Formats: sequence, structure tokens, C-alpha cells
Amino acid sequence: MDSIHSRLRALRDSATFWTEIRYHKRQSRVLGVRKGEVSEMSSKHYEGVGIRVLLNGTFGFSSTSNLSTEGVKKALSEAEMMAKELNERKKRKVEIPSSDRLATGEFFLDGYDELIQMPMEEKFSVMRESEEKMRSSSQNIESALCNYSEVFEDKIMLTTDGADSHIRLVRPELRFAAFGVD
Repeated sequence: MDSIHSRLRALRDSATFWTEIRYHKRQSRVLGVRKGEVSEMSSKHYEGVGIRVLLNGTFGFSSTSNLSTEGVKKALSEAEMMAKELNERKKRKVEIPSSDRLATGEFFLDGYDELIQMPMEEKFSVMRESEEKMRSSSQNIESALCNYSEVFEDKIMLTTDGADSHIRLVRPELRFAAFGVD
């Protein structure tokens, strides 16, 4: 993560105009167990950079999932080009007020490192055991379902006027359902 943060800082520092750079990485995983069997298992990963430039009162935007140095430089160039292209057509010009209250620093919520390092096998074992206990807790329960999901997010926000923040959070969720008869 330090590598992308330092590369984005270098890109921000090379910007000629007011620039905002937003990096977002999102990883999600889902496990489900029903009647002792895997009912759901998925994993998704999204990662990219969005860039907004203000040139002569006109915004230009670009985004990319190419996180190489060349890829993010190209995105910055495209955002600048969009602002230049739209500048002549824009009737009302935008101004960003200056502020000394821009976010800087790391904002890491607890649990991220511990949960991402925990092996999926261990999480699955807990799910399977929990579903088994719930299913066997009463003769009236015919079926039980356990679902576990986790979403890991990393966000870096940088601006040429001083914002430099890194946010890291995890959102775990555990759901149980039991289906029974009288």
C-alpha cells in the first residue's frame, strides 16, 4: 500500500492544476453453509484511481484500473484534457475555497489486519461448526443457514491543496437463520 500511496503523491506533486486523486481498493468475500454443505462462496476485488482536475474553473475527470505509473499519469493527462475541452463550453466557472482543515493522516479502523490474516479455512470451520450447532439445537429445526461476509476497503485521498489521507476499514457480517416445524 505504501508503494501506491507514494506513487500517487508523486503524481499529485507533478500536477500543474488543482488536482484530486482518489484511490479505492475493495475486496469482498462471502461464505455460506447450509445443512453442513457449502451453499455460497465468492470473492471479488476492485481497485482503481479516480482523478479530478480543476482548470480555469472547469472540472475534468478520468479514472483507471491501470495502477502502473504510466497508467495513472495517463489518467491525469486525460483529466486535464477533459477540463481543457470543456473549458470553452462552461458558462459558470467553479472555484474551490481554500481551507486549512483538509484531512491528513491515517485512519485505520480496528480489525482489518487481524481479519485479513485469518485463513479462510478457519473462517469456514467456524461457519460449519456454528451451523451444525444451530441445526442440532432442537429437533424442530429442519435446516439452518450460516452466512459470513467481509468487505475490506482501502481509500487514499490526495489533493494539491493539502489533503493526504489513507482510510482502511473492514466490515464483517455474520447471519444465522433456522427453519423449523412444529
